Amino acid sequence: MSDFGITVNITREVIREEILGAIKELQDEEGFDMRDIISELLSIASAAVTRLDDINEVTISTLGEELDASDVEDEYDEEAVKRLRVIELREEFENSDINKQIQSLLEKRSKLSYLQREIDAIKVDEEILSLLPEHVMRWNKTVGSDEYADYADVEIGTVETLMRAYVALLDKDGLELVKSTVLQLNQQIQFMDQEIFDMDYSRFYKDVATMSAIYEHLRNNPQFPQKDLFKTLSIDGRKAIYMLNWAERLGRISRIRHKGTWLLSISNSG
Repeated sequence: MSDFGITVNITREVIREEILGAIKELQDEEGFDMRDIISELLSIASAAVTRLDDINEVTISTLGEELDASDVEDEYDEEAVKRLRVIELREEFENSDINKQIQSLLEKRSKLSYLQREIDAIKVDEEILSLLPEHVMRWNKTVGSDEYADYADVEIGTVETLMRAYVALLDKDGLELVKSTVLQLNQQIQFMDQEIFDMDYSRFYKDVATMSAIYEHLRNNPQFPQKDLFKTLSIDGRKAIYMLNWAERLGRISRIRHKGTWLLSISNSG
């Protein structure tokens, strides 16, 4: 068997061990039922398939027979070896202390969110945000700047979550913190498509003003029908829905189902 074939088999064993370990870990955690375990395993399996696909891309064969390493080097290896090297560098990055720290925080955040402890989850997101500059510097140093397309998910998820949560919390200082961090990241990241990093931040500040008006209206008009809110305040309901969802998640408003709509009120903690 060629070195490439050995690599694939070893990787399958590693992934199998990861999945079995994940099952045991989730079973030992309080608050996790089988539905959560299945969801978590699907996520792990998706990442595993991606890793195997990456490795399989560099497994070169002709007429159903694998070439040995010398054949690959002599005839076809330039692109294959390059890709294999990228995979090795990505694994080195994944095993770095800063990446393990962020992955641990992401797992913690997922559990808190499932338990509907959203305020605590946002605090974890803030920890992640503070580590992102160091995280991307490590990616730069280990993997290199040509592979950023594989790096964006962590920042995009954290940035979007925090911006929306800060709108519901009316936290302009939080918005400024996210914006300054993203600008710092942009100095190191050169994406061809930077939609999330080049977002129009002014719209979030406008959303804070809208959210403030909603809170003020609900203080004066408890149990106000959601279907009438948007027209009463002349706001775009499609844009405001995320604000109401986050306000409820963060305990700022309560919603009670009533005759095909929701009755909105300021919650006791809001």
